Amino acid sequence: MTTDRAATTPPTAADPSDRGDGPTAAGAPATTGGAFSARGKPKRSLASLSVERRYKNVITLFLSGQLPNFGHERHLHVANILRHLPFGRELMHLGLQTMAYRHFVPDKYRPDITDFWWERLDGTLPDPAAFADLPGGADGRTDGAGPCAEAGR
Repeated sequence: MTTDRAATTPPTAADPSDRGDGPTAAGAPATTGGAFSARGKPKRSLASLSVERRYKNVITLFLSGQLPNFGHERHLHVANILRHLPFGRELMHLGLQTMAYRHFVPDKYRPDITDFWWERLDGTLPDPAAFADLPGGADGRTDGAGPCAEAGR
């Protein structure tokens, strides 16, 4: 019995429409990671690892449902960050659902609305200074005032 290799082989990094670290044909970042391992798991790209490091504290607090001041602007910032990560859409759903349950408003989470707006994100990464109110800043390693304050400027 033969199988169609194209049907069983995951997409490769050569296919830009399946990458999470670069623009798609429409110009917006894709939602999944770059190349796939032999077992079909997405490999994280250097670009997605860089985004994870730069916004580690933001991602951690969001996914645990503890990100403070989660208004519209911060919601968009987090979405644009997650847009650059493998499984970003799924992480967005997970974080929003966690936030809704932790704040005792589970009915406020609507996956259809998240999916509708996900495709309309431009993928622009926010300035880490937008998270200066977080202990440790966006990356969890600064004093919260950004890299300039850390360098003494």
